[in-house]
Amino acid sequence: MKLFVSPQVIDTMSMKNLDIGFGDRVVINNMCCDLPTGKVVHVKGRRGVGKSAFLRVLAGIEVPTQGEYYINSKNTLAMSFEEFLEYRILIGYSFDYGGLIHNMTIKDNLILPLRYHNAVEGWLIEERVEYYLRLFDLWDVRDERPSFVSGSMRKEACVARAFIMEPEMVILDCPTVGMHKHNIQVLIDLVKEKQISGNLKHVFVASDDDEFISSFATASIDLDDHLDQSIVIEQEAA
Repeated sequence: MKLFVSPQVIDTMSMKNLDIGFGDRVVINNMCCDLPTGKVVHVKGRRGVGKSAFLRVLAGIEVPTQGEYYINSKNTLAMSFEEFLEYRILIGYSFDYGGLIHNMTIKDNLILPLRYHNAVEGWLIEERVEYYLRLFDLWDVRDERPSFVSGSMRKEACVARAFIMEPEMVILDCPTVGMHKHNIQVLIDLVKEKQISGNLKHVFVASDDDEFISSFATASIDLDDHLDQSIVIEQEAA
């Protein structure tokens, strides 16, 4: 079977008249901006502003309430599943909580994206997965299911899986929460290494860990600047 290689690269990203909400409640209102590229971008904002939802929109796994999200001047929200897949395969994403398939082992959770997308040769799958399992100290629990390992190991497996496809853009939602201190440094070093090699071009991180963010973030997006004013008034009155 022929390997799937995306013919695309991600050069530019922008939002136009973007609303993000929960049910009938709009949180991010009329967001219009060009997103920083080629940087480690800290996505910040007050609690409940919609940082996780914004990151899911960036990753293409959540649809905004309204508006447009452009990659390379193309509206991704108008694309079919097949059309967006050429970009989605270039994006690694780590959930803030969960995200692993619970009836699969830690190892199989990392293998799944590689096999599903037929991204690399079979022999390389084992080699790459072993590299990331050992990197994040998960090798000894590789055959365990997520519910049988610690919360820190589940978090580390989620983060490792975000890198398994060797993406050019990585999106990390609160990656250090619950992570062992040693592996936080591993993550920082990994991002820097991938940037230097040229494989990793864009990183978006939501985190309240100031020490972690200050170690490598080079740009920021403040979602408070796009917060619906009714939310601002409501929070200030509370």
